[in-house]
Amino acid sequence: DLVGTWEVEWTQDDEKKRSKLVLFPDGSCSPPRHTGEQTLEERLQMGEAYFLTHGSWKLKHDEVTIVIDKHAGQALSRSHLTFSGAIKPDDDGPYGSVVKGNVLDGEVDADWLGRFTLTQRLWGG
Repeated sequence: DLVGTWEVEWTQDDEKKRSKLVLFPDGSCSPPRHTGEQTLEERLQMGEAYFLTHGSWKLKHDEVTIVIDKHAGQALSRSHLTFSGAIKPDDDGPYGSVVKGNVLDGEVDADWLGRFTLTQRLWGG
């Protein structure tokens, strides 16, 4: 079962990125919600250049697809990241706790960014 909190690591612009995602039973996903979380406008005013907002996920056999909205520096500057991969065996955890694959940027004619690893975090947000 993929529902729960995950850490995703990927490469973008030759720089490693890391974020946490919560996959919900209804097929939606988002970063963990904390009581002190800032609004989109507050994050942009602070100069945060890049962050994930919300998206959707699906599982078909061992194939996992996660599509996330990302904001990059401006309220209207957004695009989609698509993480498309497969469940992989993991020596340190149960089967289904690691997904590896490719990450793409864009909705149409998406650009390949590199590889990603999604690791389940059993202790939550």
